[in-house]
Amino acid sequence: FRARLMYDGLAYAGLQFQENAPSIANELQVALAKRTQQDVRVIAAGRTDTGVHARGQAIHFDVDGDRFSDDPEAFQTAVNCMLPQDVRLVQLERAQERDAEGRRWHSMYWATGKLYSYRFHSGHPIGCMDPTQRLYRHQERRGPLCLDRMQAAADYFVGEHDFASFANKGATGVRQSPAGVRLPSLSTVRRVRSITIHDEGDGYARADVHLKGALYKQVRNMVGLLFEVGDGRREATDVPDLMALRSRTGLPKPAPALGLTLESVYYNVGWDGAYRHPLHTDTVGL
Repeated sequence: FRARLMYDGLAYAGLQFQENAPSIANELQVALAKRTQQDVRVIAAGRTDTGVHARGQAIHFDVDGDRFSDDPEAFQTAVNCMLPQDVRLVQLERAQERDAEGRRWHSMYWATGKLYSYRFHSGHPIGCMDPTQRLYRHQERRGPLCLDRMQAAADYFVGEHDFASFANKGATGVRQSPAGVRLPSLSTVRRVRSITIHDEGDGYARADVHLKGALYKQVRNMVGLLFEVGDGRREATDVPDLMALRSRTGLPKPAPALGLTLESVYYNVGWDGAYRHPLHTDTVGL
């Protein structure tokens, strides 16, 4: 099966299953196990950090068809009745496609790209932020921010670059397997396809980031730098030199998690083509 997943991330230590902390995956796997009477492992298109939200996460999971058979709509309804109110499974359907080598549809490898949105209040001198948005929108108190300056800086991120300066941990160091074997370092090269700063009026704003895949905290680290450009502490033209450093030293903290939402994961296959996007055409692949 494949499905879309929506969640409010405030109460969770991220999507990924964790032994000693609440996670979205744990809540979903418990509900699926109850419904199917099987151990079910959920595979997501990508992780989200502690406190980050999702409106369009994508997942897949396998069940033993000989032991469980259910209409997807009834299955979805039953699972949602078992989930907490801040997690919902939607658009559940069977995933029967295979690639040219016979491999089954996979939420991570068959994805073509993602859209993240970061919502913030720019510190507009006339208005103030609606307190009902405080859990899902960051209020930047160093404002007012110049959105044109932020857009000029964001344009430097677009394209394929080494984003080591915007990766929070472990992306550039030597890795070891559980057996202690040295492994090659993970690549920190990523492709950002588009970043647009939207003025929503009265100090409200949103950064939409289309990319093929992101490093750990990459989007929040990029937005944190955009805030410093927006309030005049840095220039947009500083961005290329900061990327070339390949180090977090001297860069600002990541923007707070509560403003970030995974809006969509895109695919060429599945959901009757509803998640095709002209910016995202090639799959992530193995």
